[in-house]
Formats: sequence, structure tokens, C-alpha cells
Amino acid sequence: IKMDDKNLKTCPFCGGQAVFVPLSTCSGYIACVDCNIAIKTVWDDRLNRIKNGETWDEKAAKMWNRRYENATGNKQK
Repeated sequence: IKMDDKNLKTCPFCGGQAVFVPLSTCSGYIACVDCNIAIKTVWDDRLNRIKNGETWDEKAAKMWNRRYENATGNKQK
């Protein structure tokens, strides 16, 4: 599954739009276009990718969306 920006929740700090920032075909991070807050760089895990197909963008989206839920206590759709 190719992730795109619409899969991301808004920024938990300012409510801005979040976007994927690819660094290579196997790594990248997510950042807010308004306040520039970002998560750490995420890499594809080759073993994990073989087991369940999770790519860096899927892992990053889970991290970003969990940050929103933890910061706000909301499960935004």
C-alpha cells in the first residue's frame, strides 16, 4: 500500500497539514508544513518488510498518527 498525505492526521501542535518527506526509496520522515515539527527518520526494515510488507512510509504514518492521538486524546479520522 502506497501511503500519501491524506492518510496523515493534522499536526498535534498547530493543526497544520502533515506531509511525507522521502529521503530515499527506503527512508524518510513526516513533517508539518506550518510549524516544521517532524518525527525522526524512519527506514524500511528489510526483515519486517518481508514479514508484513510494512514500508518506511507506513511505519512513519503510524508514528505520526499515534503522536496526534497521544497529544490530543482524540482519534481523528
